[in-house]
Amino acid sequence: MKKRFSQFLALALALIMVVTAMPVSALSGGDMTGAKPEDQKPEGKTYTSVLDNGVTVEAFVPAGAFSSNRNIKMVAKAVEDVDAVQAAVDQTDGVSGTVLAAVDITFYKGGTEVQPSKPVSVTLTSDEFSGKPNLSVVHLDIEAEELGETEVEAEPVSGVTVEGRGVVFDARSFSIYATVEGESTTFQVDFYSDTNEHLNRQIINTFVLTEGNTPVYDPGMPSLGNNQAFGG
Repeated sequence: MKKRFSQFLALALALIMVVTAMPVSALSGGDMTGAKPEDQKPEGKTYTSVLDNGVTVEAFVPAGAFSSNRNIKMVAKAVEDVDAVQAAVDQTDGVSGTVLAAVDITFYKGGTEVQPSKPVSVTLTSDEFSGKPNLSVVHLDIEAEELGETEVEAEPVSGVTVEGRGVVFDARSFSIYATVEGESTTFQVDFYSDTNEHLNRQIINTFVLTEGNTPVYDPGMPSLGNNQAFGG
């Protein structure tokens, strides 16, 4: 009896040693070499705010822009004194147009105002922007409460993309951003029939081209019929 028990005990110990030597993946039937949950960091976070002036502010903050995205809060407000923003645009060289809307954007971390260390992608959306291709964005580095009291220039923002009802741009610091509608340049191209050396000319076709809306291009030499000439 003791001999049988000793043999059983030896067999059990051998099985335990074999199982212990096997890799964990063999026991689970799957690959467990992937990243740990704590290593899977998100690319960033999107903050959205709908304002009283009809503008929706959406800001995508990349990971690390504020050292940590924890306890980050975005506060966006409509700028009421649009006339003061317009005055800043009018007095700035290289900037012209009509201010459609202005917003004041601030980020806070634990109640303290902070600025990002990386560019933040901002989208301003409004029905007021729809169908207006000649849009630009300017930045006013000033507090909204100081508008009209302190002289400030409107700094043009580069790399602005117009997408339907919105404008998209990268912001490196936050305060006031305004969307400006520039003036459209219109061209009219007339095509004439021509007889007897430019006498009795009649318009046979007209194209009205608006820069930023309809592409302006050279149509080339059209096909000419009898008693027709082309001049440009």
